[in-house]
Amino acid sequence: MRLEYFQMIDRIVDVSLGDGSIRVESTVPGASPVFEGHFPGYPLVPGVLLIETMAQTSGWLLIAIHKFTRMPFFAAVKDARLRTFVTPGQVLSVSAKLLHDGSGFAVTKAAIKCEGSRSATRN
Repeated sequence: MRLEYFQMIDRIVDVSLGDGSIRVESTVPGASPVFEGHFPGYPLVPGVLLIETMAQTSGWLLIAIHKFTRMPFFAAVKDARLRTFVTPGQVLSVSAKLLHDGSGFAVTKAAIKCEGSRSATRN
């Protein structure tokens, strides 16, 4: 994960095209300029970057489903919940599932787990 470059995904662990699901992993860096202001003395991954991580995970799922013939663009977040703080050094397991694909748009549901507990969800 390179926060300052919005490179949120380290590796794709599993993709199931038949099931319409994906799982990726990412390790939050120990140091990043992002943490200088968020927050001094208590570094946290900004919630917007957690949402971006889920969006990128969903994007890779759509790229795989469409066999690299289309480029997905992030358009909206219907609902997001940030459940715990994510700090430097933690390993994130991010999953996404395709709910709808057609009519010119796709809908996915995604979640982040950190150390076995849910850290964030997004529709």
